[in-house]
Amino acid sequence: MLDALVPLLEALQSAAQRGEPPVAAAAAAAAAARTGAESTKLMAAKVGRAGWIPDRAKGNVDAGAHAVAVVAAAVARAIS
Repeated sequence: MLDALVPLLEALQSAAQRGEPPVAAAAAAAAAARTGAESTKLMAAKVGRAGWIPDRAKGNVDAGAHAVAVVAAAVARAIS
């Protein structure tokens, strides 16, 4: 989840510093979360349920990171 949450937070902070409107900030945060979640495809799991099967889990997006990206996209759509 942190692989999506950290970029989401950084995007929100950056948008706030630039004085962007909430709609733009939410869209940027959702995009950052999606990118962060997608980056987990390249990782071998070390902890959690996927940690038991790191080789088989590789190539799949982390479920928690994907959930964060889905929620962030829903929030962005809701306020647009």
